[in-house]
Amino acid sequence: MMRRSRILLLCSVVVIAAVAASVAMLLRGPGEQPDAAPPQATAAVATLLSSGDVAELRTALSPPLARSLAPDQPAPPSEPVRVELADWGALGPFAAATALVGPADRQQAIDVGFRLVDGQWRITFARVRP
Repeated sequence: MMRRSRILLLCSVVVIAAVAASVAMLLRGPGEQPDAAPPQATAAVATLLSSGDVAELRTALSPPLARSLAPDQPAPPSEPVRVELADWGALGPFAAATALVGPADRQQAIDVGFRLVDGQWRITFARVRP
């Protein structure tokens, strides 16, 4: 029962973050330029996609997601990736962006949500676009 409560809480936080970031993007007027994504947020996405080190991966995730990783859970290492954050929108401690990953001729789009924790943008969710 306790685990179910934690999962519901985590899902609630993710939904709130997504809604807040979406509202921020909708409130931006037509023709307004979005804020530039902080370099640290871009680095967090690159870490999520390429780190083989669980401790390093935890630094890129929001505290609830970081706690959900098992201490011995291996993260598959991969090649460093090229990441560009587009459509950055932030409202208070929440933000969302589209991560464009890979070479320009075959980029993959990933929707990413962030929460500001101790001055660092941490990933709260990521969804690969079909």
